[in-house]
Amino acid sequence: MIPMEHALAQVMHLINTNNIDEADKIISEQLTAHPLEPQVLHSAGIVAFRKNNIKEGISLVEKAVQIDKKNPMFLGNLGEFYRRDRQFDKARESFEKALVIMPEFLKAHLGMANTLKDQKKYVEAMARFRLALAINPAFAQGYNYLGQMLTEMEKPDQAIPLLRKAVGLRNGYIEAQLNLASALEMTGQPEEALTIYKSVLERM
Repeated sequence: MIPMEHALAQVMHLINTNNIDEADKIISEQLTAHPLEPQVLHSAGIVAFRKNNIKEGISLVEKAVQIDKKNPMFLGNLGEFYRRDRQFDKARESFEKALVIMPEFLKAHLGMANTLKDQKKYVEAMARFRLALAINPAFAQGYNYLGQMLTEMEKPDQAIPLLRKAVGLRNGYIEAQLNLASALEMTGQPEEALTIYKSVLERM
């Protein structure tokens, strides 16, 4: 069997390259060999989540957090899994715990902002997005999701500069490009929106 450290690195590479089935095979072996190792539980939870087994992913990462309560990455991912499962109170609690440990943790700030957005608490969400961008003015995801929220609030004129910023900061950021195209359509700029859609399709 591959040593645990090497296996976990390989699993994360496979996750990042979307080879989820191969990642699942490796992490399953590690989970059998190391059932109480928090890093293994956490990685197994991410794999389960990526296979759309959200409840299983939550359970595995909850176990990792029970063993290692001070890992902000575990808490951040658990918060995101709760958010995707619409357990918003638990999501916010998990993100807050992560931020107590690591106040500059952008993923947790973003997760908190998106949770508040999902709850239609737009003023609070706006403040969280702005805080993340104050911590890192080059945080492309922050501009994207803030722009997306403003579009949902029917404020596309305010969203467009933010979405352009996201696209400019991160090469090939398809989600931000699609959000920008949507906002452009809402403001009567269909030609530029169509150009963006065509560009995205050409790269898919």
